[in-house]
Amino acid sequence: MKYFKHGDRVTATDLNAIVTAINAVETQTTGFSSYSFGGRDAVVAGTIFYGVHQRRWLAYRSTGEVRSMDYVPGATEDDEPISGHRVELPDCNEEFCMFDLHTVGWLKYGHTYAVEGSEYALETDTNA
Repeated sequence: MKYFKHGDRVTATDLNAIVTAINAVETQTTGFSSYSFGGRDAVVAGTIFYGVHQRRWLAYRSTGEVRSMDYVPGATEDDEPISGHRVELPDCNEEFCMFDLHTVGWLKYGHTYAVEGSEYALETDTNA
């Protein structure tokens, strides 16, 4: 893999090589439990989708929770969290479900957050 420094010219060939390397890594990581936001289905239980809040609606399927990045759960499920915030997503087994992220008071545009327990997570501008 080529490394670039300030002033280098990046060609289409260079970009294609980078994409090829990224695709090769993705192929080798099947079974890992974390992905960036997107429409990809969770391949294993416990998959966590990470994203930067940019749109109002979260499309998801099944159940799960929206968590702040500093979330640390309490000692038991009934305990208050040690730090951070979390909101449970309503249980929904339709093809896709919509959750209004404007109802999450602590989540501001530009903040990074995580969704765990859902089959997929994708922000959208439309409440379809």
